[in-house]
Amino acid sequence: MTIDGMNASSMKKIFCSSCGCIVGLDGNLVSVKSKLGKDVECMRCRNARISRDIDSMNEHFEGIPEEACSEF
Repeated sequence: MTIDGMNASSMKKIFCSSCGCIVGLDGNLVSVKSKLGKDVECMRCRNARISRDIDSMNEHFEGIPEEACSEF
């Protein structure tokens, strides 16, 4: 058993589709993502993608800052 309560036998080694590293993830997570047709990513790449998505949404919904408008 690992610290977070996940059984070590349920871990599955995967190839991160973004950076190419091999990481151990929960087998159920990998199975669900595969069934949904989603890419399986390591935690670092997943966090970076989510951060980019949040920044993109913030830019879209908050508009362009006034300082940036003066440049155009």
